[in-house]
Formats: sequence, C-alpha cells, structure tokens
Amino acid sequence: MSDENRPPQVGQKRPSEDSAFTKPPRKKAQRADEWTSKGRHIGRSIHAFANFAQIMVAGIQLDKDLALSPDGDIEKYPFEDRLKYSIYSQVLKALPELEGGLARNTINTSSLNTICGSIQFGANMARSDDIKGLKCAVVDWIAHPVLGLKPPIPRNQMGPRGFNHDVTGRYLCPAGLEWDVVKKDLQAKRMTVPTDQWPIFIYANDAYDPESPWDGFLRGRLLVNAFKHVFTSPSSVDNSGRATKSSNSELHGMTKVTIASIVYIATLVRFCLGDQSTLARSNTVENYQAFYNGLLMFLSHPDERENVNELLSWWNKQVFPTSVDSIRAPTANSPLENMLKLRMRRNAMQALGNSGLVN
Repeated sequence: MSDENRPPQVGQKRPSEDSAFTKPPRKKAQRADEWTSKGRHIGRSIHAFANFAQIMVAGIQLDKDLALSPDGDIEKYPFEDRLKYSIYSQVLKALPELEGGLARNTINTSSLNTICGSIQFGANMARSDDIKGLKCAVVDWIAHPVLGLKPPIPRNQMGPRGFNHDVTGRYLCPAGLEWDVVKKDLQAKRMTVPTDQWPIFIYANDAYDPESPWDGFLRGRLLVNAFKHVFTSPSSVDNSGRATKSSNSELHGMTKVTIASIVYIATLVRFCLGDQSTLARSNTVENYQAFYNGLLMFLSHPDERENVNELLSWWNKQVFPTSVDSIRAPTANSPLENMLKLRMRRNAMQALGNSGLVN
C-alpha cells in the first residue's frame, strides 16, 4: 500500500480526502466491519470531518492531564480543547469496547491506529452514500409540485445547481441578502460568500429576522426532510410507506437528535444545492469543513446552551416524537406532576440550607 493510501495514524496528519476512501488494512474482517459500521454513525452524529486518530491521542493525553490535576476541571481549558475532548468522550460512549480496552491498557498503538482507520473509513463512506441519495431527493423537494423546475435540474448532475439556477441560488443566498438584488454578482462570481454567511434555507420558511436571528434558525423544511431521509428512512419524509429495512437511527439506537447531526445535515444539503460535483477536491472539502466546524462551534458554545436546548427539543418532536424530551406536559394533578413539584421543593430547600439561610 502506498503512503498516500494508508489510514490516518496516531500522531500523524490525516491523508487527503481522495485517499480517505481507501479501506484500512485489517486482520479480522468482521471486527473491522463493526468498527466501520460504528464509524458511519459517529460521522453522522458526532463529527463528520474529524481526524479520529488525532482526536483519540489528544483525548487520551487530556485524560492523563486531568487525572494529575488537583481539581480535574475540564472547564479551565480553552473552548476548542473542550470541544475536541467532548468529541473524544462521545466516541468512547459510542464505542464501549474501545473505552474499556483503553481503560485496561489492552489496546496498543497499532490496534488503535487500525480502529481509528476503520472509524474514519466508515464516516467517509457514510457521507458519500448520504450525498448520493440526497442530491437526487433535493431536486424533488425544491421542485414546484405542478410546474417542476425551470430549467429542469437532472437528478444526477450538479453543474446546473448552485447560483447558476434561480431556485437553488435562492435557497443558497446568504440570510440577510436579497437574492434578486445580489443574483447577478453571485452568478458572475463578483461576490464571494464566506462560510460563516449561512444560507437562507436553514431558516424555517426561508425567512430571516435580523432582530431575532434565532427565530426559525436550523428549522428549515429541507433540513427536516434531509434528516429524515438519512436517519429514519426516505419513506418517512412524506410518510409514503413503511421502510423495508431498519433505519440508520434504529441500527445504532439513536432516539435523540444531536447538535452534530443537525450540522451534518445542513452541510450535506448545502452541498447538494451547490454545483460542485464531488467533495473529494481539497478546496471543496475545506469549504464545507469550515462551514461545518463554524456552525458546530457556535452551537456548542456554553453561551448558546438555552437556545440550543430549545432547538434540540424542537427537532426531537419532528423526528423522534416518542423520545423522552418530546413527551407532552404532565396532566394536571397527575402523580408525575406532583412528584416533579415535590422534587423542585426539595431542591429549593436544599439550596437554602446550603446557603445558610435555613437552620
């Protein structure tokens, strides 16, 4: 195997996107397939573009540093370090065998490299498969139910999309700008769009209020359709019939939406509306990685926790209505309601006691 096709090694830089689809060498095919399968879900729900070898090395080292620290407080580290550590922790939670092996020191560097390579391969393949399905489905979702698209967009071609087409261009237009005003500049490439200029399609009803930027944020129709298409089955988008096989969420026991899964879908829809033919080109990958990372970092910031919790609750109601966070409010005077009230009173009294105001 040439150097450019080797999987990412612990302590080494990740190979180019072109080589990321080269399956890592393995001695036990069945176990490697299990790691790859888990990697597909990790890429969709934890991080789509992470270098998992580097994430694991940094996480293991930070675990050691925290163990030696007097207070073991992760909050004293910079936000970016905490975010990487959060990804590391989520990966271990998704892979209890890996977590146990690291805790028992039964996984050596070579085995860890192989595991990370399989996870990386799974994440990359999931992204490729999801794009393949979504780039066709998106054409149906944006077409007028009677008139279709004018001019038509072939389901398997990307060239006519992006700012080249009035419909896809309108969806991709940065929120806060008027498509009819900036269309010519965007089409002529006189105006460039930085990755932190989020497209209008991520907003509900494609409507953005600069005075209330969280209103409708990441609640767009295309996002919900695409999320269902990837996680709960294409047929669940319009309830057109029962799925014939287990969905991605069912296969991996996913019952709640994650921040990363929303960002993942937003990134894929942005790509499928655009005119790039592949994500394998380095400049294209960097653009979508920057969009993904910027949105993920914003949503992961502690200052946005309240808004993000409301967003996740909204998403769970759309996609996983039977999840715990999406159940209806307790019935008046029900046992559950009274127990919750009792818990609140108990916590309030305990807080007063700790403050010294109650003897």
